[in-house]
Amino acid sequence: KLFIDLTEFSNKKVNISITNLSGKKINNFIVQGSEVAVLDVSKYNSGIYLIRIEQRKKKTLIRFIKN
Repeated sequence: KLFIDLTEFSNKKVNISITNLSGKKINNFIVQGSEVAVLDVSKYNSGIYLIRIEQRKKKTLIRFIKN
């Protein structure tokens, strides 16, 4: 599982999209801000992924490696 701290985002919906390095969208989640999102990545292949977190004009990009 992957834990993402969203406490810096306001208490509104946050869009989280996961893509591989080729830009192919793997998954998309809509969660509540001001919480910790728990994402199940157990079925993902090993590799490097990008997580885009967006809420209105606030955007964050995170890279993670799945072994």
